[in-house]
Amino acid sequence: MKSRKARRGRFSGHAVPIGYVVNYSHREDPDDGKYIIYHPHADIIEWLFRRYRQLDGNLSQLHREVYARVQRDGYLFPDFQGVQRVPPTNLRHIEGGYTVTYQGLWGILTNPIYLGWWLHKGEIISRENHDAIVSEDDFWWAFEHLSPVDTNGEEWATSDRPRRKQVRETMGVHDALLSGVVRHPRGEVYAFKYMRVYTAIEMRDTLKMRPISVKIDALDDLVIRRMLYRIKPLMFQNADNRGLVAQVSEEAYDSRPGTLKRIEARLLVLDANLNTAPDLVHPSKRVEWLTEQNTLIQQYQEVTASLKKDADNTVSVDEALTLLERATNAWDQMRLPERKRLVSVAFKEVMIETLSPHIVKITLVWKLLKLAHQQDVGFYYRGASGTRDWTPDEIEALVEAYPTAPQSTLMQMFPERSMLAMESMASEHGVRRIGRQKREISSDVSLRDIQVAEEHGLELARGVTWRVVDKPAEDTNSTSWAFS
Repeated sequence: MKSRKARRGRFSGHAVPIGYVVNYSHREDPDDGKYIIYHPHADIIEWLFRRYRQLDGNLSQLHREVYARVQRDGYLFPDFQGVQRVPPTNLRHIEGGYTVTYQGLWGILTNPIYLGWWLHKGEIISRENHDAIVSEDDFWWAFEHLSPVDTNGEEWATSDRPRRKQVRETMGVHDALLSGVVRHPRGEVYAFKYMRVYTAIEMRDTLKMRPISVKIDALDDLVIRRMLYRIKPLMFQNADNRGLVAQVSEEAYDSRPGTLKRIEARLLVLDANLNTAPDLVHPSKRVEWLTEQNTLIQQYQEVTASLKKDADNTVSVDEALTLLERATNAWDQMRLPERKRLVSVAFKEVMIETLSPHIVKITLVWKLLKLAHQQDVGFYYRGASGTRDWTPDEIEALVEAYPTAPQSTLMQMFPERSMLAMESMASEHGVRRIGRQKREISSDVSLRDIQVAEEHGLELARGVTWRVVDKPAEDTNSTSWAFS
């Protein structure tokens, strides 16, 4: 019943996006159960979209302005007044109304409900289900700056973009050399045109989180410089053939086909077991078989996708040889497609991970056979920190402690914040230090930066420190390139 209502664009008991209420009328009314605009909240939704655009996509600043309004008025959205029924909502209720978190702002600014669209289980049911609150210009401007996928849940592609000329493509930056190779331990990494960054998107309880963002130009430059530094000695180690590619290890053991065969065999057994008469099998055993079946199907799909990806990225020996020669002799003269192909020849993956607000760990996993037993690990100290936004609780604690607490105490309270960050946030809230406080540590680093630097023996200075380590033991599932 609920699913049928939802597929008809009607309320089915779920949370209602702020800005709307449910139309409760008689069943003969074609709009019964649909959303209608609640103007006291819709006006604020319009302001959020408009202000986000005025701020040129600065979501952090918008969140700070929202927080200031909450501090001033006690809430962002006032309590419902004069409605037939107060709709359920995901926003946090406080005295006098509702407030919204940073992730909540993200959700509002990427929700096509505000265009009048209706979606059910990821499927677009209607684009004219109810009245829109925001203009298409404002919505798509926000959506394409914030969402890593289109309204169908797919990565942005030219053919799948919303049908609007002024919507720019944010995904798949054409000159991002590491796109498709760069990875993050907990989420997919995308190349965003806006701000030119590689950004990892991690899903937590249906909320999109951004555990890391690194400038495309900076990361590409660091990795390419390291790649050229490592491959040049290999190419010039032999005076006769200059270390050219001699063979490709096409016979190298690849366990994936065997894995597929084992999965197929086991799925046949499970299928036969599940077709056994129910009265002959204990229910708990059937649940166990079903669970195993679902797991194996998912593994089969993942392995199949991995094989297809490797097939699509196959580079011939001659082409690999040419690319490596050109890279060592005339990198600056190589065209963009050649550079991208070389990256696919050189690396299995480039892993990025935030260790502290300023320090990013870069791990180069090589595909070249002479280097495949090693990994290059870089510790990149970047100028701009990657600290998340301040929460209301953190701001409250800072405002209370900042005037008199020693620097060491403040850094213990906020280990991922530098004193400069604390000074800036305190200044926004009209708080200053009382008296002269001794500055014990540089103001632009956090306690976590210091801890990570000490743990890895690093200097707190901009740039990258590279180290070569032995690669952890694992199966080799991708083609490796051999040098003579």
